[in-house]
Amino acid sequence: MNRYAERHRVMTLALALVISFVSMKNLSGQSIWDSTIRGETTEAEALVKDDITATEASVPAVAPTESKAYIGLITADRVYVRSGPAGIYYPVCYLQKDQQVIVREVLKGKNDWAKIEPTAQCFSYIAKEFVELKELERPIAARVEATEGMEDTPAAPAVRTGMMGTDLAALVGKEAIMGEVTGNAVRVRAGSMRIAPEMATQVQLKLNKGDKVRVIGVRDNYYKIISPSNAYFWVSLDFIKKLEGATPEQFEQVRQLARRDVAMMIEPEKFQSQYDDFLTLSKEYELEQNKPLLARDYESIMQKIDTILSETRSTSIQRSAENLKRNVERVMTAQMTLKRSRERDHMLMMKMQQIDNELQTMVGSEMALTNKDENVSVKGILAHSAVFTQPNKNRRYLVINNMEKIECYAVTNSDMIDLEDWVNRQVFLRGNIKYDAFSKSRILFVDLIEEVKPMAVTPVIPTIVEEVEPQG
Repeated sequence: MNRYAERHRVMTLALALVISFVSMKNLSGQSIWDSTIRGETTEAEALVKDDITATEASVPAVAPTESKAYIGLITADRVYVRSGPAGIYYPVCYLQKDQQVIVREVLKGKNDWAKIEPTAQCFSYIAKEFVELKELERPIAARVEATEGMEDTPAAPAVRTGMMGTDLAALVGKEAIMGEVTGNAVRVRAGSMRIAPEMATQVQLKLNKGDKVRVIGVRDNYYKIISPSNAYFWVSLDFIKKLEGATPEQFEQVRQLARRDVAMMIEPEKFQSQYDDFLTLSKEYELEQNKPLLARDYESIMQKIDTILSETRSTSIQRSAENLKRNVERVMTAQMTLKRSRERDHMLMMKMQQIDNELQTMVGSEMALTNKDENVSVKGILAHSAVFTQPNKNRRYLVINNMEKIECYAVTNSDMIDLEDWVNRQVFLRGNIKYDAFSKSRILFVDLIEEVKPMAVTPVIPTIVEEVEPQG
């Protein structure tokens, strides 16, 4: 009997949902499909969802092992804040090292996750059609400046009245605007810096008619709003260090800092021009990167980066400019190192050339002393030259001493002497020796040649490698 009663209840709920779709209009004049997509929950949908929620409640969830709030310190750079307690949930923003967050509870599991209160970087989305722009909030930066130093100052925003809705819509994204929710059970979704609002499906809470929101931007059909205080986000516990013994004043200080930094999320029009300037500068950097290292000029780029850093109040532009500056400095360091290395190599080559010239001058001076028309006797093995081989022109022979070194070159100085007949023989030569400055070698002009009687052992003809200075 219970089984039939349960089946009857489910069929009744399904029939109610079908009738609602057939009518295509709910009491507010909106179709159920549009309401579902835009973020509003209808009565028929609520019945079905309540039944589903009751079923899901029977599934055991991961229970928090720590529910007492504490202040946590971020221990790394660019730590992702996610829309849910797992790596598969889309990222909302990221936090920097040493930033403080308020942890409401910790979920233990395969990976531990911390549920945190909204920080200045966090934001949420809400469908535009369920928000009516009401009043222009006085710029947050001015409000903080006016209340700075005053303890227990209420966080309620000051507003300026008297502006029409069309005028307010033109200021969305430039200043904070107070809005009022016009529907019931309107979903507030965790925002994301990476994905479009239509894809940001993680619902944080639902607002009802008359609830207030603070609009700071718009994208597609959604308003970007300051996350309500009861909209929470998630950070991996691996990157959070618990600060023990935090006082209520410290908790309030962290919350106050988050409210104060929200002013940076409302970027005036000049931020867009600064962002465009940064993109142009990035393209200039890429063009320089395509050039040879020593041909690159980063001076103007560094000046422009310093200008952006001194003028911008945008945290994102400032961090991007700082990263670009670090990259440029690294490349400039490599550029300077290569320049110095090239300069040292050039100085070394010049010094070696100077030493070589001085050595040749000394050798030339010594050879000049022997460059007289006087007879010189030389003994050694006569061999062919591998360099000077042209017959009757520049034909020279080698005279190799007993140390297997080239003693000098030999050419005939008489038509009666043919040195070719004496090759590979131990000979005694006499003649005038001169220094050839062009080839930087000594040449013996042979007037007399005699064979030296060999010893019992036949001399071995060594293999000689000629070292001749390059001509010219």
